[in-house]
Amino acid sequence: MIRVWNIESGDVVHEFPLGERPGDGEHSQVRCVRFSQDGTRLMAARNDELLRVFDLATGEEIHTYDAPSQIYDAVFNSVDSNQAVALWGTSVKFWNPETDAIEIRKDSGGHAVTMALDAPIISVARRTGGDSDPSECYAKIIHYQSSADPVTLDSGVSVLDIAVSRNGRFAVTTLQTPKGESRLWDVAAQEVIYEFAPEVATVVGVDLSPDGRLAATTHESDKSIRIWRLPEIVRREGGYFRRATQNFALQFDGVDDYVDIPSLRYDGTHPVTIEAYVIPAESNTGRAADIVSYGSRMNIAQHYRFWGADVVPRRNSRYFVNSRDAIQTEDLQRMTHIAMVYDGDEPRIYRDGQLLETDGQWSVSDSTEFSLPALPSSPGFVTKIASSSSGTSRAMFHGIIDEVRISNVARYTEDFTPERRFEPDEHTLALYHFDEGEGETLVDSSGNGHHGEIRGATWVRVGELGRNAKGETDESEEAD
Repeated sequence: MIRVWNIESGDVVHEFPLGERPGDGEHSQVRCVRFSQDGTRLMAARNDELLRVFDLATGEEIHTYDAPSQIYDAVFNSVDSNQAVALWGTSVKFWNPETDAIEIRKDSGGHAVTMALDAPIISVARRTGGDSDPSECYAKIIHYQSSADPVTLDSGVSVLDIAVSRNGRFAVTTLQTPKGESRLWDVAAQEVIYEFAPEVATVVGVDLSPDGRLAATTHESDKSIRIWRLPEIVRREGGYFRRATQNFALQFDGVDDYVDIPSLRYDGTHPVTIEAYVIPAESNTGRAADIVSYGSRMNIAQHYRFWGADVVPRRNSRYFVNSRDAIQTEDLQRMTHIAMVYDGDEPRIYRDGQLLETDGQWSVSDSTEFSLPALPSSPGFVTKIASSSSGTSRAMFHGIIDEVRISNVARYTEDFTPERRFEPDEHTLALYHFDEGEGETLVDSSGNGHHGEIRGATWVRVGELGRNAKGETDESEEAD
């Protein structure tokens, strides 16, 4: 029996039976249970090859997968919530419950699996038992969207469990040794930077606290749970400290800096909202500069001295719309929320939640009608940030961008108060928080896997939406 409890009241909210099928017996056990990140689903793996997903709102079983061999562990994909990552046999498997599709990514099977919350990184631990001996045991870090080989940490010793930091930079492994030690790893350097051992054998589990300050280990021999304080570097560089106390953005030079999002194209069937927080570097670009270009069919931009947008609703038709009021001096000193909404009619532009008066004109046109469906993205034209879809240098944005969301719905029909941090929902196609502060990947937090490739742009620190606690403008500075 699987029970879900309300922690505050102590009441049982749901009870899920283990399930029945030919051959089931009293030895069927639940190997693991995992909540989805949004708290709407529960996944349970049995020791006899059955993987199940439950809807926590209705209490109903919604998906079942009968694996070909014993399932050791499973977890929801933190990057794509429509997938689960499971371990059976000798490989890491990706399971899509909606389609039952199984995809094998790496030949690195094990007995325990976790995922980084803010990066496409899987950690796998393999222990002794069954056909494996210590020489075949390991802990591995797998960047599953890369062709690079997995990073091996502990090897030649039985690894009972593993946990990984939010951005995958640090990992903690627990070892089956006489001292029962756990090791904190710098993954990129493949070096142990801290070791804690309670002199109690058999550490059976490990996890990291949500703020990255603590590690918890569970011990079989004395039935204890121990809490360990981690070095400050884990919180500072593991994706926790930055997420809690600093705000990062990307600075674009207006020449050849941009973000490429190769998997995101417009199919022409739905309304669109494009929104971002931006600080232009100049009030008059002397040209049209795209802030976000969705496929080759629409964008939000800085048109010379004005906020602007383009749409291409039909073949040989392009419509430009500009704000009547020029970009203000204050727009160059703080983050400004800019949104473009297209619902099959003339596009609308909002500045800080206020609808702007605009003037529009057709540049090239065989038809002056707006309607949906519209023309889909041209082949080879993908979504870009700070550049047009074609990548022409004449359309490069000069300034700072933070927070970008693209949605398949007309979110705004009247004036509104912009969210200070965008959140994903069922209408979100792609969402970028710019929380990383380093590296060349801009993570899509929508769960749809449209991660961006950073081309030349520089990470900078900015105050809370460009302002410090007193409401004064913060100076941006290059990130370390």
